Amino acid sequence: GWDKLCQAAREKDGLPAVLVDPMAGSGTFCVEAALIASDYAPGLMRMRCYDSNSNSNSKSGENANKWNPHHIPPVLRWKDSKKDYWKKLVIEARDRAASGMDWINEKNPEYPDLTNCVILANEMNGSAADLATSNIVKAGFEKYISLNEGDCINWDIESSVIPGRTIVVSNPPWGLRLTEDVEESWLSLKAFLRDQ
Repeated sequence: GWDKLCQAAREKDGLPAVLVDPMAGSGTFCVEAALIASDYAPGLMRMRCYDSNSNSNSKSGENANKWNPHHIPPVLRWKDSKKDYWKKLVIEARDRAASGMDWINEKNPEYPDLTNCVILANEMNGSAADLATSNIVKAGFEKYISLNEGDCINWDIESSVIPGRTIVVSNPPWGLRLTEDVEESWLSLKAFLRDQ
């Protein structure tokens, strides 16, 4: 899986880990891939997003006293919980995530045109592409995830694909929520997978 590929890129052979999503939708797979690659601890993003939303929405301290439900998890509200130990763990997790994000963006020694972790997304639907861009930016991965807008049949990623080091993920339209161009999307995906 993706986690094993990232681990191999970090610790074993040093070759880049490449993830490609030809039908990215709102960008969920790509953001999750970046979280895994950067060793971002589960829950840490929720704490960061809550803090940044509180800060950006505050007007003259309006949210200064607002309680952050993610700052102190329920486990710390238990009797005899160790808050100092929790703080230590959060600091360690933030340090690991920062180090992981630096690693993702470092130039790869074996493939100098690529970084250690390459995450490529494509989305044909303009509204979905806008949503993906927004989600990627909110997660803080705009420097790490490349998003292309257009039909995947025309998407050329040959220079980033490394045989044996590239994973393709996708959640193509099934026709349940979207009914337009479902068949055309599947034909485009077929052509993309065959050609790339």
